[in-house]
Amino acid sequence: MRNFTVVAECRHFGRAAEVLHVTQSSLSRQIQRLEQQV
Repeated sequence: MRNFTVVAECRHFGRAAEVLHVTQSSLSRQIQRLEQQV
């Protein structure tokens, strides 16, 4: 859930990935899994 919050705050997947210290593609997959669960 934190990843989703950081993306919302940054309004940009690339910047959010930098903040979270993950790759952009990894972050995108994590968000996609969260969306599927909801």
